Amino acid sequence: MEPSDMTNRPNDETTFYKKGDPQSYINENIGWQKSIFRFFRRLSFLFLAIATLLVIDFYLPSIIIKETAIEGWQQREGATRSLKNYDPGKLVSYMRTKDFTIAVPHPVHLNYDYYSDEKPIVIFEFTPILKTAKAIGLSNYEMYPAPKTIYSFGIPLHYLLLVSSLFTVLRKNYSRLNYSLCFLPALLFSALILVAI
Repeated sequence: MEPSDMTNRPNDETTFYKKGDPQSYINENIGWQKSIFRFFRRLSFLFLAIATLLVIDFYLPSIIIKETAIEGWQQREGATRSLKNYDPGKLVSYMRTKDFTIAVPHPVHLNYDYYSDEKPIVIFEFTPILKTAKAIGLSNYEMYPAPKTIYSFGIPLHYLLLVSSLFTVLRKNYSRLNYSLCFLPALLFSALILVAI
């Protein structure tokens, strides 16, 4: 082979490197990440509004409703079975009045005299905007936090949603940190929905 032929011959390694340039892949990946970040940042404005509403609704003066219970019962929810384990689920107390059926704290159900001629009064506290139960109690007992609501979950999801959404909204420019955290409000909102249903 002539030397000129060797000079003009394409270098396979060089050609492969140019076609699969790692830097081009990195730039393309960053471009996708920037688009995703902008989308989730815009979505965080909605999550911020929802979280703000939840926090404000909780601290506004409650709506007080007084009812007598018609019946009450307990049932297990969330039972799961696998080959190795059986989880019987969580025991939940319910109470039915003439207007609604609601999950109640165990002491309220257990201390209520359903068969009395003069039934005790049950006091319900609801938030004024979303009508979410905050506390439930009997007239002669203390008030207890209402179970099975977004406010009764062990982790204050509404506060976490507020903080994470505000952080994402304020971070206008793309960075690896901002991109990593921009998904958090959506995840927290999904957890909030799962707790509420």
